[in-house]
Order: sequence, then structure tokens, then C-alpha cells
Amino acid sequence: METIKLTILPALAAVVCLTMLPTAEINTPEPTDSDGKTVLTSVQIDRERPAIDTAGMASGKWPSFSVSTPSYEGSAVQAGGSGGLNGKFILYPELKRIERLADRPGYEALFELETLSDHADPVIRLAAIEAISEMKIEEIPLSIMRALDDRNPLVRIAALETLAWREDPALTHLVEPMLFDPERKVRLAAIDALAQLKGPQAVIALTGLMTDRDVGLRRLTINALGEIGGETAIHLLRQARFDVDRLVRANAEAILHELGAD
Repeated sequence: METIKLTILPALAAVVCLTMLPTAEINTPEPTDSDGKTVLTSVQIDRERPAIDTAGMASGKWPSFSVSTPSYEGSAVQAGGSGGLNGKFILYPELKRIERLADRPGYEALFELETLSDHADPVIRLAAIEAISEMKIEEIPLSIMRALDDRNPLVRIAALETLAWREDPALTHLVEPMLFDPERKVRLAAIDALAQLKGPQAVIALTGLMTDRDVGLRRLTINALGEIGGETAIHLLRQARFDVDRLVRANAEAILHELGAD
């Protein structure tokens, strides 16, 4: 029996089979959210494989775990763990539809994906946003703008990543409010996005994080300023040499040296 290590990625699949196996530990949220809508316990998806687990999707967690199965050719995998799931199947026919639409460039496919990006289920919304992102359309679809306000943090992160790959400083105003998102992982994604968008406005947006109480955010901000560069970024990096955190100070010194501004 082969043991395969899976790192969860948003993707497209149709079926998931979950059984209790000692090789995997699964985190299972409540079956419904505060609005009474169904949320995920476990589902699938991999661009190469038909199905993998995304336990905790509803709470914005992408776990990694091992799956033991004698064959990986079918439409379902077996996984499970301490969560107590036993032989539970979750069917997502919409995911196969999204997969087909992603291979069909054009506005007709985009329109259908935009509709699916407003689905009640966060897995469907996430898969649709990812598919729209991969279409590499010149204009920013309304679904991406809407996804920035999605209640699921993974969908918001996917929208940020979609904006970031464009590397267009003019999009900074869309990313900047996400620096104040209630979810830390979204704020981190926003910092990364600003680092890719670059430009003076991105530096100004990051300035307020230089004194944030979260040392992890400050460290990532230092790295982002180093990627953006420029006179204002260098000035902020010089100030960071006096940060109370040793690693922030060390990162600032190292980046300044790399930029030739120490």
C-alpha cells in the first residue's frame, strides 16, 4: 500500500471519501455556521489528482496529511483521523463544471464562473475564483472585487493573489484595506500582494505596520519594503534597525546591505 503526502491546494474534483485511518489527522469544524448555512468538514481538490481533503476549509485552514490507498486512479481517496469521520462522501459536481469552464477561454465561460463565484458553498466560490484568476483576463472581473469581501478568509486570500500577479501599482487601493482584515492570514497575504504590486503607494500603505504589535507582521513588512525598494522604503528600513525585535532589526540591516544603503 502506497502512502502519498498531500499538501492541500485549491483545485477541482468531484468526490471525496473520508474514513478513519491512523495516517491522517483531520480537523472538523461544525457542520453549520452562524447563519445556518452548511459549512465544510472535508473536501478534496488537486490540479493533478481527482480528490484530496481540505479539512477545516470553513475556518480557513489548509492542512497537510498522508493518504494511504492501494490505487489513486479512481474518483475518490480515503482519508480520515481523529475527527471521527467514517465513510463520508461529499459530492461536488460543480467542481467538474468549473474544471471544464477553466479550459474554455472567453467571456461565456467567464460569465458562468462569475455566477459560481457567488455560490453559497465556500469550496465552490474558491474554485471559481481560482479558475477566473488562471484565465488571466486583462480587466479585473467583478467576482474578484466581490471576493475581497467574502466571509471565508481563503476566498479573500485568493482574490488578493489574483490582484498581486498583475504587478500593477494602480491596484494598491484595492489591497490596502485588506491590511486591516480581522484574519491574520489575510493581512499577511495583503502584505505579500503589496510587495508584488510595488510602487510608492504600496510603501505608504505599509508604513503603518512598522509599529504593529504583531512582530510577524512587522517582519514581513520589512521584507516587503526590501522588495519594493526606493528612497522612502530605505528610510523606513533604517528606522526598523531600532525595532524592539531582534529579528526585525537583523532583517532590516541585511536588506539595507543588499540594497547598498547601509
